[in-house]
Order: sequence, then C-alpha cells, then structure tokens
Amino acid sequence: MSQQHSSSHTLWLVMGVLAGLAAALLGVMEWPERLNDEVVAVVNDVSIPAQAWQQAVAGLGSERRQPLDAAQRRRVLDRLVDEELLVQHALGQGLPSSDPALRDRLVEAVIESRRQLAAAWVPEEQQLREFHAEHRALFSSEARYRVGLIRLPFTESSDREIARQQAAEVAAALNSGEDFSALQAAHHKGGALLLPDVPLPREKLLDYLGGKLTARVLALRPGQASEPVQMGKAWQVLVLRERQDIGSEGLEAARAQVIAEMRRRRAESLLQTLLEELRAEHAVRINESLLDGPAVDGS
Repeated sequence: MSQQHSSSHTLWLVMGVLAGLAAALLGVMEWPERLNDEVVAVVNDVSIPAQAWQQAVAGLGSERRQPLDAAQRRRVLDRLVDEELLVQHALGQGLPSSDPALRDRLVEAVIESRRQLAAAWVPEEQQLREFHAEHRALFSSEARYRVGLIRLPFTESSDREIARQQAAEVAAALNSGEDFSALQAAHHKGGALLLPDVPLPREKLLDYLGGKLTARVLALRPGQASEPVQMGKAWQVLVLRERQDIGSEGLEAARAQVIAEMRRRRAESLLQTLLEELRAEHAVRINESLLDGPAVDGS
C-alpha cells in the first residue's frame, strides 16, 4: 500500500509543477464561445465535465473537513487540466501501444465497462425462470465455491522471481487474515477475468480457471489462500472465500447464481458485439504465411 501511496504522491507533485502553467493558459485563453454549465474546461477538443470537477472539489473538501475557497477550487481544476494534458501527451507518444502494462490496463478497462453495463441489467422474472430451466445442470445440488483471484504479472524473465516473491507475500497476508478486497485492489493487475463474487459450482470454476487452478481451489479450506501458481507470464494467488453445500436446486435457492451467470454471459455478448463492430470498422490484415509455418516453441 505504501508503494501505491508514493506513486499517487509523485503524480500529484508532477501535476502541481504544471498547475501554474495551466492556470496561466486558462487565464489568458479566450474561448470562441461561452462554455455551457455542464463543461468546466476544454483541453483541445476534450471537455472536462463540471460534474467531475465538482466531485473532486467535494472529495478534497471532505478530506480536509472544510469547504475549499476559490483559489483551492481553481487548483483542483488546474490538476484536472494537467491530467488531461498528460493523457493526451501519452496518447500522442503512443505509450498505450508500446507499454505492456498500459495495454493490459486499457484492455481491462474496456472489458470492465462491459461488465458494468451487464451488472446494471436486471433480467425479468420470466427470463430468470427460462434460463434456470434451460441450464438447470449449472445450478444442481452440490458444493459451491466463492473464490478470489489476485494476478501479479511480469514482463521479463528477470522480473519473474520478484513477482513470485510479491505473490508469496500476498498469499501470506491472506492466510494471516488480511482483507481480500484491499489486497486485490492493491496488487491485482489486469489481463485476467475477475471471478464473480458469488459461490460457483465446480463446472463453472473449470470454465473460469481451467483444470490446474480449479484443482488448487478444491484442495483449499475456507479462508485459505493457495501458494502462488504461475500461468503464462503471471503468478496467480487463489483464496477460497466461502464454500456452500446447496440442498436445493430450485430457482429461489439459486437466484443469485442464476442472475450472476446471466450477467456474465451478457457481458461476454456485449464485448463480442463490440469486437465484431471494431473489426468491421477497422482494417485488420493477417500474415497467413506465418500461421501456416512451423509451431513456435513457447518454452
């Protein structure tokens, strides 16, 4: 957590250095027309919503336990402008394409946006009953497992051992009783689908995790975390947060699981639709000769 705080502190220092320049620019710039009340500033062609600024002002005021004065509110706006300038600069420099960590975070952000859309969807009662009846085997009477996953990736072979040690420390913290959500927020890096926060049957764990990680889960006691498991270029730490023995397979007993599964499938459908639209709108060329060549040794 201290590393995250240090990174945040450094970012605010950088933004503070740029704040004076941004304030001067905002002070002398003459807009071609008056901005509407929903926009507090425009950086090139990108609008900064007034609501985002107001929320930032309110958050800082709450943290300081007193309302901000006009100068402080302006400094909050300066930092929002600085942030947008830095984002646009990063995009102009091609950083999202060249930095693997940024690429992972951007991809995960798009996937998460589809999850959020699906999470806001409320299926009708008839849809629930039809889905439950059609997929009754998914909600049969058996043990169900609520599993947490924390993924710590590495990009270079030299970083592998560092990431393994960090994963081992996370596992130890979980086994000592530290809060899973806090550890996941601090350490989990994108590139892997987060598991639904509901108990799942073994068959669904296999869909999400595959055989190797599912076997690790089934061997855990409730509250226990696994040793780090390497999958590709990432270490995975699993924790069995809860085990349930379901005595009924009726809709009411499995309602939460049914809704979670429907929303998961809806998120996948939304993402697939987006990908199909993007492939239709953008040029994608494949070098078929490489695909038809000899297999590549991944060791």
